Amino acid sequence: MPHARRWFVTLSVVALAAACGGSAAAQSYDQSHTATQIANDSASSVKSVKSEHVKFDGTTTSGQIGFEADVSGQDFNGTITMSGQSLKVIAVGGKVYVYGPDILTVAPISDPTLAARVKALVGTNWVVLPNSSTVTGDLSSVLDMSSISTCITSLTGLKKKGTSTIEGDAVVEVDDSSGGQLFVLIASPHYPRRFVLTTNTCPGSGSTSSGSGTFDLTKVNATFTISAPTNVVDLTSLGISGG
Repeated sequence: MPHARRWFVTLSVVALAAACGGSAAAQSYDQSHTATQIANDSASSVKSVKSEHVKFDGTTTSGQIGFEADVSGQDFNGTITMSGQSLKVIAVGGKVYVYGPDILTVAPISDPTLAARVKALVGTNWVVLPNSSTVTGDLSSVLDMSSISTCITSLTGLKKKGTSTIEGDAVVEVDDSSGGQLFVLIASPHYPRRFVLTTNTCPGSGSTSSGSGTFDLTKVNATFTISAPTNVVDLTSLGISGG
């Protein structure tokens, strides 16, 4: 009987271990959440973002545009690319500064006298644009995280398309009926890592509906020191009144 009892105990332990080992493993975030839940999580998380690194390549009402910068609120430091030409640009306290020599590359001046004067003045200086400048107008929705959040919550016909990685970040893809693609970080707090928009992605949402392209978000809530350049000339002093 002692031997029988030992065998009984042993078999019971083995059976218990097998039962525990055979239980279903906890589902991962991308498995346990619906497409709508994933989109809502990303919309909620991005709404409170105060600083980030943004990269956007696409089309706006002004045509083809590229933008990459460190962003803190509405201030940013980076580059804007238009018609294949890049501008170094800094925005601080509502003022926009463009690196002087870049202006001559992006907007050549046909008047030789004015061109010579502008070239002499800008040198290695930055130029502060007039308050009427619209150089960043089409970027307003890209810089406004609450606008991005509103856009995401307006998505319809959502479907999960599987998982992948973007530059080492594990993401789950959610597509909407317009052809838009939302890639959400699997790691909490589930920020949107990439957002591919069509012209119809956010109709009526009041955000980004006028453009299409790819929006990348990294370095969320990092600390950026963004300050105005010191070697600055006023664009209006160059005889140019528009931005």
